[in-house]
Amino acid sequence: MTNNIYPQFISNLPCGEDYTEGKSQERLTVAIAEHIISTDSKDENQLSRIIGLKGEWGTGKSNVIKILDKPNEKLQEEHAVLKQIKDGYHIFEYDAWGHQEDLQRRSFLETLTSKLMEEGFLSESEDVKSWETGKPIKWEEKLKELLAHKRVTNNKSIPVFNGGALWAALSLSLTPISAFIAERLESQKVIENIPLLVLIAFCPILLGVIVWLFACIFNKEARHWGYLLKISKDATTSTKNFETINEEEPTVAKFIRWMKDLSDNISEYKKPKLIIVYDNMDRLPADKVKELWSSIHTFFAENGFKNIWVIIPFDEKHLSCAFGENEKKEQLTKHFISKTFPVIYRVTPPVITDYQKLFDNLYSQAFGETEEKSKETIYRILRLEKPNATIREMIEFINSLVALKQIWKEEIDLLYCAIFKLKEHEIVNNPIEEHVFGDQHGETHIETQNITIEEEILSGYYLGDNLKYIIPNDETLQTNISALVYGVSKDLAKQIPMIKYINSCFEDNSNDINKYSQSSKFVDILQTNIQDADKAKTDNIIKSLSKLNIESLSASDKTKISILWDELTKRKEDQKLSQQEFDDSYQSLLLYVNDKENLLARLCERLQSFGKEENVDFSGANYYNALKSIQDFISGNNIGIDITHYLTEIEKDPKTFVDYVQAAKDDYKLFKLSTDNSKLNDYFFNDDKNIEALSILEFIKDDSRYNFDGLKQKIEAIIPTSELTIANFKKIFDAYKSISDDKPLKVQLTPSQRNQIWTNFSSKVGPDEYLEIAAIQLVQNVNIGKDFTDKQIEYIAKQIDYYGNYGDLLINSNNQNLNKVLKYMTENKLGCKLSLDKVLPRFFEIKNKIGVTEEALLIQLNRWRKYKDGITKDNILKIIPADLYPFTKETANDLTKHINETAIKALSLVDENTLYNQINQPNQPNTNNYWYKVVGNLIDTDFCEPLPENIFNIGIRYLKEVASNGTIPKENSVKARIIERLDRQKTPAFIKDIRDTFCDGSQNRISANVFLYFANLFEEQGDLLSRADRVVHKIVEPIVDDIKCLQHIVNKPDYYSGLIKKAGNDASATIEKIEKRIKSGNADEKVLEFGKLIGITKENKDKQ
Repeated sequence: MTNNIYPQFISNLPCGEDYTEGKSQERLTVAIAEHIISTDSKDENQLSRIIGLKGEWGTGKSNVIKILDKPNEKLQEEHAVLKQIKDGYHIFEYDAWGHQEDLQRRSFLETLTSKLMEEGFLSESEDVKSWETGKPIKWEEKLKELLAHKRVTNNKSIPVFNGGALWAALSLSLTPISAFIAERLESQKVIENIPLLVLIAFCPILLGVIVWLFACIFNKEARHWGYLLKISKDATTSTKNFETINEEEPTVAKFIRWMKDLSDNISEYKKPKLIIVYDNMDRLPADKVKELWSSIHTFFAENGFKNIWVIIPFDEKHLSCAFGENEKKEQLTKHFISKTFPVIYRVTPPVITDYQKLFDNLYSQAFGETEEKSKETIYRILRLEKPNATIREMIEFINSLVALKQIWKEEIDLLYCAIFKLKEHEIVNNPIEEHVFGDQHGETHIETQNITIEEEILSGYYLGDNLKYIIPNDETLQTNISALVYGVSKDLAKQIPMIKYINSCFEDNSNDINKYSQSSKFVDILQTNIQDADKAKTDNIIKSLSKLNIESLSASDKTKISILWDELTKRKEDQKLSQQEFDDSYQSLLLYVNDKENLLARLCERLQSFGKEENVDFSGANYYNALKSIQDFISGNNIGIDITHYLTEIEKDPKTFVDYVQAAKDDYKLFKLSTDNSKLNDYFFNDDKNIEALSILEFIKDDSRYNFDGLKQKIEAIIPTSELTIANFKKIFDAYKSISDDKPLKVQLTPSQRNQIWTNFSSKVGPDEYLEIAAIQLVQNVNIGKDFTDKQIEYIAKQIDYYGNYGDLLINSNNQNLNKVLKYMTENKLGCKLSLDKVLPRFFEIKNKIGVTEEALLIQLNRWRKYKDGITKDNILKIIPADLYPFTKETANDLTKHINETAIKALSLVDENTLYNQINQPNQPNTNNYWYKVVGNLIDTDFCEPLPENIFNIGIRYLKEVASNGTIPKENSVKARIIERLDRQKTPAFIKDIRDTFCDGSQNRISANVFLYFANLFEEQGDLLSRADRVVHKIVEPIVDDIKCLQHIVNKPDYYSGLIKKAGNDASATIEKIEKRIKSGNADEKVLEFGKLIGITKENKDKQ
């Protein structure tokens, strides 16, 4: 074949030839054929005749079907099964995608029937039985009959598998393994005993015989040899499915009957068996896939037909779309596939070597030998860009190259056509530029921005990581891609106005100087343009050049750029410093100049000496802001230079210093600017305007270079005088607060000053002066009359300590606004002075007044915990309210701990009888119940561990009272909790005494409730066995008729049966009562068992 027919398009239809190097498709086809032939050769094979052919779209599933349908002569000679398929089977392919708009069941049956009749598979001369009349009709008439509407019920029977056959098969299959083990044991001389080796070899058979013999005992059917050979039982399981269907679709039952009649027809006329292929399911929409797949599952996976096979090519990823976007869709898909297909074959993508051979074959079909020089590179970039390309995608790609080659002939190399086709979307439809940057946390981020097509072509961004190392982004590539994009000649495409563009960057810094930086001539042109540029453009040139990315430039070009930065630095330094600022030009120079230290030293020197040469005023604020900007820039760019090394101590006048500190605030020491202390003190009150400067005292008050004792005395002298005015009072007091350690301040406004200032500002709610005088007035309990905002309350709360005592304000406040301020102070732990012994007695009054919780107030008072020792056991009654103990118990801090511990110490000193009376009668009029509340709140805490002696003795008294009067303390009452807290190591003697009061005292008859109350104590500490006769007679006998008491006794059978036995004859009445209950039939199993333990037997009952 001559080259003049090339290039030519190649077909993408299945050709029935396996072009893969490993012949994986032929191997798969043979496997499918063998499975079909093998299955059909077995008469009783129950395996469904449906095969899944899994593979991604375009991997060659259709080609496998083509090979199966029409294998070439060579394949038939090599694989007899393919010839058997060709001769003994008829393949019908149903295009699911082509019929997606039809009703699938109707369409399938009509297409199948028509095609089989057209191909002569179903003869028009053949008669088939009508379902309606039972008379012979033609296939065409039968199809019309099939499409009629009915409601039907489908029954399905499935044989139940026989266990005997399973055991027999398992025993026989394991025998060779056990024989091999025995042979190895003998050869390794692990076991030399011959009988033992024989036993090991035939172990599975012996085990099978044992299981069979065991089955014979319980199953009569197993008592004959046929049981071991019968695969399935006679029993079956049945299921019923009901379907209501519309008039146009054939019912499920009719469809199945149709397919069965077709299968029977094949048997009757000895025709080739039928293989149905559902093709192109990959192309169906998700809803159609699910609908069709459901039908296939119903018709073929669940039923199946003896003479009909179904092959379903499918793409699992596409199939999963039918199950929506939920997270379980893959699991549902796999489950659906496994339920549908008993057998699945996978069409594998070609391996790497297969791709090469496949590509070479297709490439040769399209281009012959005309494009050999580019073939390897084209193949390589195709594999990089589309590593998982299917055969179909490969054909589409090569055909697109054929189309471009026919257009451009020899003008453009095929390699550039291939690059264009692979990257066409990035170049034409979505040109973007990526920017990578790092954030303050060290994480890398990528931002993209849209750029023009021209910028995309010249930048080469579209090549990406895969191609940029294979295809150089040189002028040849740029010219060819431009020609392909615009459809112009290469001569026209390579005309790029580089010089003009660079100059435009100097005029307009928004233009990107990197646009043509990859050109080999770029740096030389840039260098010439900068050297020839007017020095007035220096700042614009620096800004534009700072955007240049030099990483991809050659070493020589980088050197040239570095020289340009040095030249620009000299130009910048030659210019006068017109402003005390760190402008953009200096920032760029600092990033790119080689000698950064020299640049910084020179810049710092010029900033400190600013004004001498320029004949302008030195600004303290500008000085700080410029140096701070340099420092932040250095830190942000990890330059690692400390500019303070280049700064010298400079002293300026107080005005400049004040200006500097007001800008620098806490950082004022950083940049080494100071002033004379004496001059600064004089400066503050030299002029009314200078009072504003007092604000810097907040920052410099602790600086050892400055002393403000004289200033403090001067302020204290001024305050009571007329020099303090409405206009300056706040500034003076702010200064006073900054340099004074006193809280409250030593000197305050006089009443007349307060009233004058308040009168002036009371109607001006906004200014800070209003809030300052409001704070002063609130300390005097003056009713402000206006509600404060949250912000105003916060401000006043932070100032009020300078004007009043926090503790006294808590006690004396009768002002709603002051209470709100005190609430804020309490909840936010503000306040300076407070006396615990004054505040705690009025705890609840204060808490309710300012509207805080008990917990919040206790947490606040804990700030004065160093004074807690003033609360003693002698004064606690006066200082700590009785109602406070529920909250001291719940709020854990040093103060509450001390209060609770001190209360218990004081409690332990209270007379036992006094304490007993308070606890017994807590609500008695005119009775002090303080200790009752202490005990009630702290008895369950660790503070009462161990119990004070007086509380312990009261607890014993309560136990004795229960024994004597039968009154049991209420659950969770103080009495009950005291008894619960009694030290069990100290109570045995008292429990024995209580036992003896019941055993010896005729007046004490124990009740059921009292027995249950003391039962555990008696059993653990009462030593009941030592007085078993009296215990049974006086304690057990009276209560044994009570069902709850009896249940308690029988739940501890060993203990109480031993007690009763030891009691001897004294237990006879108790035994009689239990025996009577047993005889009445009202005894449960535990009572019956207990009866046996104490000698009550069934015979005894019968005799009675």
